[in-house]
Amino acid sequence: MKRFWLSTFLLLVLCVWFLPPTAAESQHITSIIVEITTGDIRFAGTDDKIVFQIGGKTFTLDNPDHDDFERGNVDRFQLLVEDDIFSMDMIRGVGTISLTKMEDSFLGGGWRLGGITIWVESDSTTPIYQNAHVDRWLDGDDLSDRQWITTLGEEGWNLPEEPPFPPCGGPIITLTKPSLAPLDGESTLDSDCDGIPDSEDGSFDTPPDSDGDGLPDLYETQTGSLPTNPDSDGDGWNDGTNRRSFLLLTRIQCRDEDEDIGHDELYLVAEDVRFPEQDDLRGYWEMNDDTEVSPFVIIDSRATAPETPPVFKTRLRLREADFEFFESPTDDTLQTAVLDWNDSGETTITFNQGDFEYLLTFRWFTVNFHDPNTLLGTADLEQDGLTEALEARISRQDPSLRPADKDRIEGYDGLADPGSRQLFIEVDAAGADYHIPEDAKQLVASRFHYRDIAPRIDDGYLGGGEDLDYENIVSFNKMKTVYQPAHFWSERRFFFRYALFVDQMEEEILGIGANGRSDRTVPGVSRSREPDLIISRTSMLGHFSPIVFIHELGHTLGLCHPIGTSEPPIPSPTCPTPSDWIADSEHCVHYCGVGEDDITAMGDDIDLLNTGIISGAATGIGAGVLIGAGIGALFGGGGAFVGAIVGGIVGGIVGGVLGSIVGSDAYARVVDYHPNEWAALLFSVFPQP
Repeated sequence: MKRFWLSTFLLLVLCVWFLPPTAAESQHITSIIVEITTGDIRFAGTDDKIVFQIGGKTFTLDNPDHDDFERGNVDRFQLLVEDDIFSMDMIRGVGTISLTKMEDSFLGGGWRLGGITIWVESDSTTPIYQNAHVDRWLDGDDLSDRQWITTLGEEGWNLPEEPPFPPCGGPIITLTKPSLAPLDGESTLDSDCDGIPDSEDGSFDTPPDSDGDGLPDLYETQTGSLPTNPDSDGDGWNDGTNRRSFLLLTRIQCRDEDEDIGHDELYLVAEDVRFPEQDDLRGYWEMNDDTEVSPFVIIDSRATAPETPPVFKTRLRLREADFEFFESPTDDTLQTAVLDWNDSGETTITFNQGDFEYLLTFRWFTVNFHDPNTLLGTADLEQDGLTEALEARISRQDPSLRPADKDRIEGYDGLADPGSRQLFIEVDAAGADYHIPEDAKQLVASRFHYRDIAPRIDDGYLGGGEDLDYENIVSFNKMKTVYQPAHFWSERRFFFRYALFVDQMEEEILGIGANGRSDRTVPGVSRSREPDLIISRTSMLGHFSPIVFIHELGHTLGLCHPIGTSEPPIPSPTCPTPSDWIADSEHCVHYCGVGEDDITAMGDDIDLLNTGIISGAATGIGAGVLIGAGIGALFGGGGAFVGAIVGGIVGGIVGGVLGSIVGSDAYARVVDYHPNEWAALLFSVFPQP
């Protein structure tokens, strides 16, 4: 029976109008399914941790309900990807897949990898990689002996072909080919957007693209964007050919002339984020003399419009974790460097320390991405508080976003990405001695990065990080009325949060953060609330705790303490925007618990050190007794008792002090929210539409 094609067409156009446009870029990947077969020979299984890498991202493979990687077993893992920009383009750009086994345990030994199959989104599709006969042992002293890598182009790969431009849908109705318009209203694919359906098209040529934005004219007509304007909504992002550039760490080589005993526990800090993640392997790469490893991990990315020069800088800090627990957080720093990179290429840089050196090789690649919303520049699809238009201005360092006396900071274009979430924080210090410590920055930035939020903590490299003159105790009110207006650029108030590190605050508290979110969508509109925080050093040992930083930062992002309850935070639609006043935020998201034992509730600063003091003193007394007894024994049996007493007292005092330092430092390194708090945090800062 003949249908009314005109009404069907109008309905289709109406539906297409409200759909977010697609482009020639790969679609976002939300799930990866990995199936691994362990060899069926003696001692093939392992209990050691296995890490999987694909597209520059790493995942620890673990099914908590049973033992994985047993002899002859087939284990399946479904890996959820929350990174909004992860796509087939990244898998193709990195071009490697790897499995890495943690160092051999006493009982675990090696592991016999039998085979591996990988699907994207669903196992009903064709696998993107399949090799049933890997048949390789992953064991040995060197990390490279415990790593299996396959490279794009080798047997087993089957990545889907990506179209050079987005296909057009149907019904196809054009003035040039009206006879080809289907009268039944069924959808017809037109892969080359030339107005001819694939079933009737004898050739697939490049379609007309009048504005050169990578989107065919017919496609733009169907989706509502302008075929004669490369930036239809004028937000600064090209409709279809923006660049997303990725910096990839591909190889680390170790050279040591003295051939020291044992291995080095190496990790890299890039833009304040630690690689590898502390949950991957053991948070470091084991490096023996004259060995190399292949991490293939993305350590930085930038998003730029076509007219932005693709020259970027990434700050690098190579660190060694061997004795980190017992040393100052800065004692394990090997060397720092700044890497210049651009759209594509490869380079190797050398870090020297004493008689050894590390050679780090980096590669960078670029994929195209489209404007997430070509029709509305004021949209904020990723819900990070920054509109697409503002992100474009940040990305190209719009002069209107910095004072007239501040120059363009070369190499730091592309910091804002309309497809992912960013968090900008300016950190100033009330005096040269009170800057945020490197370990605090690293811990806080890493926690956000591994939850797919890109942190940019500006303590100087982006123009902030000033030393402020102050007198003794600093109040939160004084920071708001004196320091912030004088040192925090008004141009930054729409996308930067402001933090001040001081020696001491009034009322002897460790920190304070203002609750609430401000209107960040329209530059030029005054903010009714300024979400800011101030952090002081602990009164006993004079150091800044990163957990205080992340706790108070949580307040500025919308988390508040509960009133008379320790229930987990429950996001409530009745209070979508927490205010400055706790009373107004009673039904909003809250921190979990406020008891002294709750790590995010902080408690009194002296309570943070109790465990370290007690355990340290006990250890010191025990050691002092033994040492004192030994010294006393040198002077005869009678002196052993006296020596033990004296040694115990001295050892207890020294051990208590050292224990308190070690304990407080260990506590400061435990930086995390409760899982429910992270869910609440993301809800309050990045609410679901």
